Amino acid sequence: SKSGGWGFESPLACHFCPTKDMFRKTIQFLREVQNELSNVTWPTREELIGSTVAVLALSLILAVFIGLVDRLLTFLFRAIYGG
Repeated sequence: SKSGGWGFESPLACHFCPTKDMFRKTIQFLREVQNELSNVTWPTREELIGSTVAVLALSLILAVFIGLVDRLLTFLFRAIYGG
């Protein structure tokens, strides 16, 4: 006994008790997700490729810029403080 034999029951007998209501709510949620996904306007292959190329190009440009700034600041700090 969870109460150690003191003659009363815990109001929270179990932390997770699956019920039919929970199962019904899960099914309802999945139906709603399916319905929402059918309303999504998915990008065309060309749009997807164009967006991917833009993200990769901007990422490369940003990486080069940050690398150059890092080199410049490293040079300046070593020149000022000795290195």
